[in-house]
Amino acid sequence: MNNENNLTSAVQDALGQAQQIAINRHQQEIEIAHLFKFLVQPGQLVTDIYKKAGVEVTAFEAKIDEVLDKLPEVSGSVQYGQSFSLKCYSYCGMLTKLNKNLPMNTFHLIR
Repeated sequence: MNNENNLTSAVQDALGQAQQIAINRHQQEIEIAHLFKFLVQPGQLVTDIYKKAGVEVTAFEAKIDEVLDKLPEVSGSVQYGQSFSLKCYSYCGMLTKLNKNLPMNTFHLIR
């Protein structure tokens, strides 16, 4: 992302973990599903929010895995997880803009 300096360390960590998931799965692009796969892990703020909202996190994670399993794997002399998909890039950009318009920096709440 071009404006990583605008993101908190927690968000940068989440993006880095999403990249690692893509690398482990031999997938070239980082998709929103990679990000959500990390965010629903035990101990993550999103997991706690979903649980309080009544979301069955285990079932949700299974759906995320289904999406990830459908993404193409690449092989050969390719570097995995080196770019964001257009959807993921747009999603992160939207979050950054949303964060700038809120009265307090919401991303700092997840530090």
